[in-house]
Amino acid sequence: MANISNSVLCDEIDFIAAVAKSMATIYTATHDCYDLMVREKNPDDLKDGVDAALAVRGKLDDGIGTYSQFSNLNQWLSTRATAAGVSGIDGLLSSRCQRSPYSYDQYVYYPNNSSHLSASNIFYDEEIILGSFVYGDVFDSGDELPMSGSYNHVIVEVENSGGISSSWVLSATVNYSDNSTGSEEVVFSGSESLNETKNINNNPINGISEAETYQLTLEAGTTGMVAGQCVLLSDNSYPVLIEDAATGTTELSVSPSQIGWYVPGDEIWIQDSTRSETGYVENINYEDGSILLATATTEWYLSSESAFIKKTNATGDGFQEQHIIASVTGTDLVFSGALQHSYHTDGFAHRLIKKVLNVTTKTGGDTDFEVDLKTISERTISQ
Repeated sequence: MANISNSVLCDEIDFIAAVAKSMATIYTATHDCYDLMVREKNPDDLKDGVDAALAVRGKLDDGIGTYSQFSNLNQWLSTRATAAGVSGIDGLLSSRCQRSPYSYDQYVYYPNNSSHLSASNIFYDEEIILGSFVYGDVFDSGDELPMSGSYNHVIVEVENSGGISSSWVLSATVNYSDNSTGSEEVVFSGSESLNETKNINNNPINGISEAETYQLTLEAGTTGMVAGQCVLLSDNSYPVLIEDAATGTTELSVSPSQIGWYVPGDEIWIQDSTRSETGYVENINYEDGSILLATATTEWYLSSESAFIKKTNATGDGFQEQHIIASVTGTDLVFSGALQHSYHTDGFAHRLIKKVLNVTTKTGGDTDFEVDLKTISERTISQ
C-alpha cells in the first residue's frame, strides 16, 4: 500500500500518547533536584545549579521531556504524510478526517514543534467535566476545553449513588463546533444506576454508507443539524465493502485502506441487500486487501447491492472520523469530504460540542438526582 493506512496512523499516534502520558503522570517527588540543590545553600553549587535544576523540574512536572524518545517515529510519520501528498502529521490527520489524543499534542507534538495540532484534530482522552446538574438546582458550569476552538463528543453520567429511579428528561443548551447554539434532550428512563451514561446527540446510521462517497443516511432524521457543524462518525463493527463474491469462493477482496483493524480469527458477516452468512477469517493480505476465508461462501454477493463484511462481535473502537456538514437533505447528511470508511446500522453520528451553557429539567426527576456532563475519549488509548 503506497500510503499509510488510517489504522496504522491512529494506532501509532495512540501508542505514543499512551506511553508519554504514563511516563509523565507516574513521576512524583517529595523533594526534587531543586530542593536538594538549595538545601545546603552552598554558593558554588547554586551559581549554575539552580537554573539546571529548575529546567529539569519543569520538564518532569510538565512531562515535556519525553517527546525526544519518539523522534524517529514522528519523523517516519512525517515522511508518510509526504508520501500521502500532504505536509506533516497535522496535515495528514486533516486529510484523513482523523483526530489525535490531546495527550499526544500535550506531551509530544507541541514540545517537539513549538506549535499545537489544529484544534479540530484533537479529542480529549482524559475526561473533562463541562458542568454538573442536580435536580431542583441551577446548572453548575465546569471546565472549558483546554484548546481554544476545540470540540468533543460529550456524555451525561449519573453521579448520585441511588441512581435515576424514575423518568427524568433533561434539556441541555450547548455550543456546537461552528459556534451555533442548540438544545439537546437527554432521556433517563428511570432504571439508570450510578455511573451509567447517556450520549448527547447520538444519531443511528441507516443502511450502508460506502467509503469514498460524501453522503450518510441517518435513521432518526437530522433535526437541528446544519451546514458547518462537525459530526463524529463511529462504527465498531468495522463494515467494509467487497467486490462481487461468487458462490463457493474462499477469497474476498476489499480496499486495503479499510482492512487494517481486521485480524485472522475474526468472525464476520458477509452480506448484501438480499443475502447473508457468517464466516471466519483465516488469513489477510493487508497490502492488497484480500481475505482468505476458512470455508467457502454458500451465496453469491453483489457489489451492485452494496455487498460488505463486518465483525459479528462489535468490540474495540471501530472506524471513526469527523466530517463537516456541507448540506442536509431529509435524513441525509452530505459532507464536504469523502468518507474514509464504510458505515452501517451499527454506527452512529455524534454532533460535536464546544461548551455546555445550561441544563434544566424538562419533565420528571426527583430529589438528589445528579449528573455530570463530560467529554469522552473517542478511542481507547493504551500501550
